[in-house]
Amino acid sequence: MHKMRALLLIAFLIPKLNGVAAEPTTPPARLLGDWVMINGLLVLHVSEDGVLVVRNTSQMATLKISPDDTFIWELKAPISGKFSGSLLLLKNPQNGVPPWMEYLEFRKTTKQSADEVLAYAQATQNDTAKAWVQFSLKSFEREIRTNLITLDVAAQQFLADNKADPRTYDDLVGRLKYIKELKVVDGEDYRSLDFSASTRTWEVRTKSGLIVRYER
Repeated sequence: MHKMRALLLIAFLIPKLNGVAAEPTTPPARLLGDWVMINGLLVLHVSEDGVLVVRNTSQMATLKISPDDTFIWELKAPISGKFSGSLLLLKNPQNGVPPWMEYLEFRKTTKQSADEVLAYAQATQNDTAKAWVQFSLKSFEREIRTNLITLDVAAQQFLADNKADPRTYDDLVGRLKYIKELKVVDGEDYRSLDFSASTRTWEVRTKSGLIVRYER
């Protein structure tokens, strides 16, 4: 849940992270360095030239820090916040959040610890992306196999009705045909199939590179 919240925040911030022209404030030395989101995977960095950087995305914008340690992060849509002891409190840019989520909390950390968090965040995102690709391909395969079964049944029915094999895809699919509509899943081409009863194996390839074989 915390990892997902951090990833959603990154996605929310990216469109806003076009820093406006502003005179940066030189931060006190105690504020410089890396700040890691508590229970999250977002890493911020306060630089000597008064810029706050999201290290996960390399996006940045200037900080305007007041004497009481409150600040404005000069994004396209500015975000307020404050430094409080060992914490950096960033106003949550998402609307409608509950009071306990009004501020996102970051703690001061070492560069080594921040690097470790970033490496874990990258690995987590990569694993999630890979898992999503695998899930998508399996889903595509199921849907394509269903299409092939539907075409096979229609071809058999055509043969029974006409005492001849269907010659083309259009013999089977169309408004007044055996199949009213067949939806392409991932760019595969069913028109290239041989619909004769003597053809025992069908094979289609999708634009994602997935190959689906079907034994009739």
